[in-house]
Amino acid sequence: MMNSSGRTLTMLIGGVVIVTLLAGLLLSGVAATFAWMAGGGYGSGPVLCQAVTPGTNTSTPGTTTAPDGNTSPCVPASQIGAQVVAWAQAMARALYVNPACGGRVSYPNCYFTWYKAPGAAFPPSAPTFPQAVIQYGAQVCPGCSA
Repeated sequence: MMNSSGRTLTMLIGGVVIVTLLAGLLLSGVAATFAWMAGGGYGSGPVLCQAVTPGTNTSTPGTTTAPDGNTSPCVPASQIGAQVVAWAQAMARALYVNPACGGRVSYPNCYFTWYKAPGAAFPPSAPTFPQAVIQYGAQVCPGCSA
């Protein structure tokens, strides 16, 4: 059986635990309120840029005009932007997952993606990774592995 000082200590520790839990609950509620007021949270944020045809000019530098007349803070369309997109698409097309995985990425056995190097025969149906991108990577990070 506990004496009165042991009981007092137990009640004091219990009270500290309860106050700590209530403070955490209060702070998480405040954080959730601020996130709600700011429009934050998973899946929220600014609307993505409108698709713009490469080579077209916008009326205001630094903004892209949407079909409804609104402007976006997106980078205006340019030849450089179109080239970046083309290189990114070429790189994405050359990536593949181990064929034994059925095209699904899952941890731990089917987690990694590879690219088909220029001159490689496997996989036969995959396009090759752009040689210019490989050379750029070697120039920017000599000795790094791909």
